[in-house]
Amino acid sequence: MIKTIDEELTPRLLKEYHSLLKSNTIDSERGFAGVYKKIPNKLRGVDIETACRNIRKMSNKIKWEVK
Repeated sequence: MIKTIDEELTPRLLKEYHSLLKSNTIDSERGFAGVYKKIPNKLRGVDIETACRNIRKMSNKIKWEVK
């Protein structure tokens, strides 16, 4: 991460960081490191809106500039 301190934060870089942070974990073994979350959080007995649904709503508002 230190090597990329001057780089612009992009989706590719976020995935790379996530992959590094999740290396040698169960999530890494299951293929969840370095990718966007696909399985929503679920809470039993509680009727709340999780972040996963909110992120889908906000995804169109986020503009990434790719150079």
